[in-house]
Amino acid sequence: MKENQVLQFWNGIFPFLIFYALAYFSTYGLIGLFPEVEPMVMQGVAQIIFIVSMMVWLKNKQKKDKIMEELTKSDLLEKKVIHQGGYLQFPKHKMIIVFCVMVISMLFSMALNQLIDASNLKELSPAFQAVSSSIYEPGKIQILICVGLIAPAYEELMFRGVLFGQLRKSYSFLFCAVTSGLIFGGLHLNLVQFVYAFAMGYLFAFFMEESGSVWFSIIAHVVANITSLMTTWLGSASWMFDHVLLSLLVAFVEGILGIMLLNWIKKRFKLLK
Repeated sequence: MKENQVLQFWNGIFPFLIFYALAYFSTYGLIGLFPEVEPMVMQGVAQIIFIVSMMVWLKNKQKKDKIMEELTKSDLLEKKVIHQGGYLQFPKHKMIIVFCVMVISMLFSMALNQLIDASNLKELSPAFQAVSSSIYEPGKIQILICVGLIAPAYEELMFRGVLFGQLRKSYSFLFCAVTSGLIFGGLHLNLVQFVYAFAMGYLFAFFMEESGSVWFSIIAHVVANITSLMTTWLGSASWMFDHVLLSLLVAFVEGILGIMLLNWIKKRFKLLK
C-alpha cells in the first residue's frame, strides 16, 4: 500500500521535476553562453522557451485525456479528466470576475508585504536582501517585462499547471495547494520569499481550482508581482512602515476585503460550472 502511495506521488511530481531541471540548466547555460547580456534577460528568454514547451505539453495532455474520456465514461475518470491538462483552456468568464481576481491578488500582495515589512523577517534573511538588490538593478522596463509578465506566466505553468495539476489527479485540493505552495516558496531559497510565495501560491492554486483554468492564476500572479514592483518604486507605502500599528491595521483591512471578495467570487465560479 505504501509503495503504491509513493509511486502515485512520484508520478505526480515527476513531470515538474523534469521541466524544472531542464529550465534551471537552460537558464544558466544561456547566461554562460552570453555573459555580455544582462542575466535577467537571458533568464526571461529561457522562461519564454519553457512557457511554450509547457503549454504544448499541457495541450497534448488535454487531447489524450479527451480521448480517454470518450473511451471510458466512468464518473471517476470524468472527475479526474478536469485535472489532466484541461487547466490550459482559456477562461470565458465575465470581466467583473477577472477584475475581482486582480483586486484580490493586489489586496493580498499588499497585505503580505506590509506584514513582512512590519516584522523582522527581512533582517533575518540576508539572502533576501541580496536577491532583492539584484532584482532592482536593471532598468525598470526590463524588470517590468521579466519580473512582472514573463516570470509569473512561467511560474504558474510550472507550479500550478504542471505540479498542482498532476498532483490534483490523485490528491485533495488542500494537499496539492499546500505541497505546490511549499515547493514554490522553498525554491526561492530565502525566508521572506518563502513566506510570501507560499501564501500567494495557495491563493493562485485556489483561483486555478475554482475557475478550472491556469490563466486566472497567471493573471493573479502578474498583478501581485507588478503591485510589489510599483509599491517599491513609488514608495507609496513607505510612510506606513515607520508606524507598525498603522501598517498592521491597513494590512488587516486589506485582508478582510480580500476574504470578502474571495467568498463572493467562489459563489460566482460555482454558478458558472
